[in-house]
Amino acid sequence: GMTNYRDQLLRYTHIDLNDFEGGGAAGGIGAVLIGILHAEMIPGLQLLLSYSHLEEHIKDCDLVITGEGQTDLQTRYGKVPVGVLQVAKKYGKPVICISGALGLQYEELYELGFIGMFSISDRAMNFRQALDQAPQKLTACAHSLMKMIRYFVKA
Repeated sequence: GMTNYRDQLLRYTHIDLNDFEGGGAAGGIGAVLIGILHAEMIPGLQLLLSYSHLEEHIKDCDLVITGEGQTDLQTRYGKVPVGVLQVAKKYGKPVICISGALGLQYEELYELGFIGMFSISDRAMNFRQALDQAPQKLTACAHSLMKMIRYFVKA
């Protein structure tokens, strides 16, 4: 189906989507946006940093907490938590990652400098249950972490 899609766009626009980065991801939408609409590909972290002034906030904080749906070995390849970690390291700030799940080889990310990685999943559940319970699970995990941090800050 995607080959036919690409071939039809090539036939009518004379633009080969295979020539553009992002041609296979999300149904080729990145290549369509770049090739047909002349959009610019910007890494998600760069966009986040420019709109949120995150670096300024990190510079003035004591602890950085970041996260994603699932933290695993792929996280090291351009995902937001590692980008946030890089900014935090620039200012010597510790970083904790809270995620929906901790996947394969997440432990290797400690080598990058995370001081802690936590999953909000506290028991086996299917994906729909995890999505439905995410707000409560995130709140519970954050509460536990803050109780622990408060203990050490008082000590």
